Amino acid sequence: MSRNGGNPHKWVQQVKALGAVRSDSGTSSSCQAVDFYPTGVIIRDQSGRKYWLQGGRKFLCSEDIEENRTAVLVSMLDINSIPEGPVVDWLSARAELANSTSDALKEGQLFSCGDGNIYQWQQGTRRPFVSKEAVSRWMLEGSEIQQIAQEKLYAAPEGLPIIAPPVLLNPIL
Repeated sequence: MSRNGGNPHKWVQQVKALGAVRSDSGTSSSCQAVDFYPTGVIIRDQSGRKYWLQGGRKFLCSEDIEENRTAVLVSMLDINSIPEGPVVDWLSARAELANSTSDALKEGQLFSCGDGNIYQWQQGTRRPFVSKEAVSRWMLEGSEIQQIAQEKLYAAPEGLPIIAPPVLLNPIL
């Protein structure tokens, strides 16, 4: 997707350019798996606890998620590394996220300029999904995708790419 297509070497170079990983000069910034996850999705751990993921923080859901909202399984290592917010009613959190800005693009909104690439608006940046598989694995297929002009897309600063969650082959991770 995005300008890097499916080339993982180009994605790594892009992440380095954004300063999120150790560069050749030895400088680095703290970067965790959650930094490559989308915002406004429901995740769960192996025990079935469900969290609303928003802005790099997890919020334990106070009630059962409706059956048609499937939570994405994330490893305990990743779950434990995500900063925790207060317990939330996920419906209220989702509504608050949708109404969080007055811009044409809302926090968490998916958008495209019609070239087949999908992005998510997060904290004033356009975050490209690295593949259609990433969109699918985050259970975002079928979500509303706002179409915007290519000039507007490239005028926004680019954030870190959004990767697919890891496939967990070991049930105790």
